[in-house]
Amino acid sequence: MDPIPVGRGLADILPESLVAAGAEGVMLNHVEKPLTFEVLAETIKRAEEVGLTTIVCADSEEDASKIATLNPDIIVAEPSSLIGTGVSVGPEYVEAATKCVKDVNPNILVLTAAGIAGGEDVYNTIIAGADATGSSSGVAKAADRAAMVDEMIAACRKAWNERHA
Repeated sequence: MDPIPVGRGLADILPESLVAAGAEGVMLNHVEKPLTFEVLAETIKRAEEVGLTTIVCADSEEDASKIATLNPDIIVAEPSSLIGTGVSVGPEYVEAATKCVKDVNPNILVLTAAGIAGGEDVYNTIIAGADATGSSSGVAKAADRAAMVDEMIAACRKAWNERHA
């Protein structure tokens, strides 16, 4: 999504067009399409104007803290060096990244990801304090994708229940 208003913007993605197409949220600042802080701030503002949930990627704890000042709905704290590797962040990173965000705004949800390869990684991430986690490559690379999704969902539920017991 681009932070443009209705009017000019050939080849740009207008926020209103995403809403018209049925989108309810937008992911911003992924390592594959990074934004400057200034453009990110403008884009989050435009997304909020049209009612889109904002999911913003942060490559480091420092980025997560800075991005939290923009008040997105969700911050995806994932070191880009681990994306797709099957090597997940440890509990220390989950705890630190979550704290960096929550110290700025406790209402922002923190999704910690990168290298999530299976249910055990999902469990460990949620039990360490993340509000959520995610995995693209872990599912895409699985021999049985449906079984992997089931495994990850079960692990998430188990960790969440244990954390909130």
